[in-house]
Amino acid sequence: MARFSDAAKIATQFGSSDDAEQAFENSAEAVVVNWVNQGVIEMQKTLQRNSTSRRNKLAQSFEIVPQVSNDGVNVKVTTTESYYDFVDKGVKKSPVLFGGKSNPTKNKAPRSPYSFKNVHTSKAMVDSFKQWASFAGAASKDARRIAYLTKRGGIKPKNYIQAAIGKVRVKELSEALTQTLGRVIIGQVKNIQ
Repeated sequence: MARFSDAAKIATQFGSSDDAEQAFENSAEAVVVNWVNQGVIEMQKTLQRNSTSRRNKLAQSFEIVPQVSNDGVNVKVTTTESYYDFVDKGVKKSPVLFGGKSNPTKNKAPRSPYSFKNVHTSKAMVDSFKQWASFAGAASKDARRIAYLTKRGGIKPKNYIQAAIGKVRVKELSEALTQTLGRVIIGQVKNIQ
């Protein structure tokens, strides 16, 4: 987290700038950590709402990692699942079917930066769908067919990251930080009276 030098400049008019800045940084860090926690909950809700299974491995994999540096504390959200961005942004369908025939299926993710190049399913993809099937409670014998149909139609974007960092959420953070700064300034003014 960056140092809040503007807050310190304001606070120098009312008392020790170091005390005010430290109070604001501590409060601001708490606000940001809470905001990130709520963001993870929003991502999990969005994924669960759009999930075909009762349990969602990606939603359960998020971890909040605070990182301390000379500039303060940063908060990073990580996941152990490497496919997180494909789920968020979706994947365009394969443009061709077997034998070079054009794919007439409606594209589920026309604006995605990712796309399937063909409908051939690799062993790794089929194995991944077998793991998903066992996790979701589906029959693993259908994994190859599910993988083929996924490449044929694409993957619809879930936009779960936007749920956590969209305009509304950023506005909530801005308002919370503004209120926090106001409380710190009022506290400093009361301290000098």
